[in-house]
Amino acid sequence: MGGARWPTLGIQKTSRCEPKAFTAWLDRKEKPDPKTQEARATIKRTLAKWEIGRVLTKGKEAVICMARADWRVREWSKGGKNGKRPPKLSLMRQVTYETVLPTAVSSGGDMYYLTSAERHMSAGEMCNAFGVGRVSTLRAALTQGREGMSVTEREVVRMMGGAVHVPVLAEVIAGGMKRAGVQMDGRRKNTLYDVCSGVGTAAEAMEQLTGGRFKYVAAAEKGAAQRKILRAAWAHRGLRKIYEEAYSEEAATGPKGEVDIYMMTPTCSKWSSSQGGKGKLAEAMEETKVVQRLMRYATRARPAVVVLESVSDLLGPVRMRGCGEEIERILRASLPDYEWRAQVVDAHEHGGVPMARARAFWVGTRPHEKAK
Repeated sequence: MGGARWPTLGIQKTSRCEPKAFTAWLDRKEKPDPKTQEARATIKRTLAKWEIGRVLTKGKEAVICMARADWRVREWSKGGKNGKRPPKLSLMRQVTYETVLPTAVSSGGDMYYLTSAERHMSAGEMCNAFGVGRVSTLRAALTQGREGMSVTEREVVRMMGGAVHVPVLAEVIAGGMKRAGVQMDGRRKNTLYDVCSGVGTAAEAMEQLTGGRFKYVAAAEKGAAQRKILRAAWAHRGLRKIYEEAYSEEAATGPKGEVDIYMMTPTCSKWSSSQGGKGKLAEAMEETKVVQRLMRYATRARPAVVVLESVSDLLGPVRMRGCGEEIERILRASLPDYEWRAQVVDAHEHGGVPMARARAFWVGTRPHEKAK
């Protein structure tokens, strides 16, 4: 999982799964968003053409990520040999899920579609799947407050698709803080600075870990809709500064003062095989330079804990054909005296929830004698 050179984070797999199926996260009172009416009609026609009923269990809800499913069907029917008949049963079973959600992505066309309810999963249901608290300012911003910010539900679902799973991240952060010798006992407010922040699920993890006893000192996010959510959800935790470009000199200088957690979640599509292997190998290797740029802040400020999250391919058997190894070289060269660990952590296998979301985490901890 991390290779012999990289000790793991020590997060163990679990045999339990709670809830037992993703359907426990659904709200039967939810109604389809009128703005997606045309899209739902198109999906219904597509599913009828595929004769999806052949693989659905009667009376049971199922979910399909339509963009990925359509891509698989197109690959199967390439050349015109199979295009005029329904896809084979084995293929339909591979793209239809009744228990465990497939991993979410940030593509606007790849939202979870519920076959029985004939609608997409809602923003609130996405919050459930990602472990956002039932009573949470982030949940309120994503569900109740989005209309006032002119942010559509489709945008919210897309943004959540690129988020970090909250309970998994909380466990990663807690382990890093313990190894760095930084207390999370409420005696002082722990501090967070994250870049490529999305809607701030790193802050949600800190909220749950500390009971709100933390300060969100700064964020960096280029998405205008995400910045609206960040301000609405986290201003009460001290978030005032949101850099619009994570790779800028301003973001590299970062906030003043001590920072406990520095979190990086750069765009990862060029490293991901699950998104059709976007980008050639040379482009994927070139993309590793973004990590070097993001590490400028860590090199200067030396946070207690540095966390990098990305696609699991980068910690695969061949490290995404060298890209993962190059990222590891950058991390160690930037902070050579830190203890570095790495592991692929899956929300389903390690977190025991019905959502398959395997992600790579690298965690660097500052030596104890320099930690405060």
